[in-house]
Amino acid sequence: MSDGRARSGKATAKKMTQEQLKERAMKGVEARKAKAELPKVSYKGELRIGDIIMPCYVLDDETRVLSGRGLQDALALVDDAPHAQKAGSRLPRLFNNQSLKPFLFNGLALDHYKPIECYDGSTKINGYNAELLADICDAVLEARKEGAINTPRMKIIADQCELLSRAFMRVGITALVDEATGYQAVREKHDLAKIFEAFVAKELQPWVKTFPDSYYKELFRLYELPEPKAGDMSKPQFFGKVTNKVIYKKLAPEVLEELKKEAKKEGKKGSRLHQHLTPTLGHPKLREIIGMVVGIAKFSENREQFFERVDLTLPDYDENYVLDLNS
Repeated sequence: MSDGRARSGKATAKKMTQEQLKERAMKGVEARKAKAELPKVSYKGELRIGDIIMPCYVLDDETRVLSGRGLQDALALVDDAPHAQKAGSRLPRLFNNQSLKPFLFNGLALDHYKPIECYDGSTKINGYNAELLADICDAVLEARKEGAINTPRMKIIADQCELLSRAFMRVGITALVDEATGYQAVREKHDLAKIFEAFVAKELQPWVKTFPDSYYKELFRLYELPEPKAGDMSKPQFFGKVTNKVIYKKLAPEVLEELKKEAKKEGKKGSRLHQHLTPTLGHPKLREIIGMVVGIAKFSENREQFFERVDLTLPDYDENYVLDLNS
């Protein structure tokens, strides 16, 4: 809470009677209890469908959730109304569309499209069950088939639903065949092999200065450590673990472990992990992430805030899934 809000709260409390204070305290207890009972995010990532990026979550009760804003973008629910900027505000209007309602709620309960409130740490998320995206697409396409889609905006939404449905079918049938044949586990290994080939060099690359002085300067500040004197290149050993966490783990799935294996295999004293990255993709990607992390560090007041912001801006890639509409 900011100092201004804290002072305002104290000033208000001074004007309240004992009964009012007690009532406010009870409301606070009830609010915290209600928050504690809401589902929590266990895993999070981004679902990519063509050019659309949807934040997605798996809750502690295993419910798969898409963010309200991401769902709106996927369905091309766009207009210029001021209130349309609020996350999830356009979805209720779609659900209340009179020409579409008979198809959306055909045999379904009235609360079928009810949003889900959950928490990712202290951040409240308003999302929707991920399966609703397929339900909406089916309803819109059925409405178009029956001639109930008759406005330019709804025609755009219907075209988008057709693209999404085709993507679902491609991915769905592939996943079913992989599961039925046992290829699912093998596929994951093949995918990682392609990533390693793109990121990890087959030969040790020449050493070039990759991490700028500003990166280490910010780490010294965040850990409240005195900076070394000019010309002194020594750094705390744990800075390496920090770098693995905020830099190398953000490159691609499991690349950090593969780099460590290559460094151990090479066995050359003084070699650095970045010397095992490919010059065409691995090293440029590393420098890009370093630049982003330095920027985040400069605007972070402490290391806890720094780590939180890094994870928010650069989520681990193992939680991202891609659907290609153009395949």
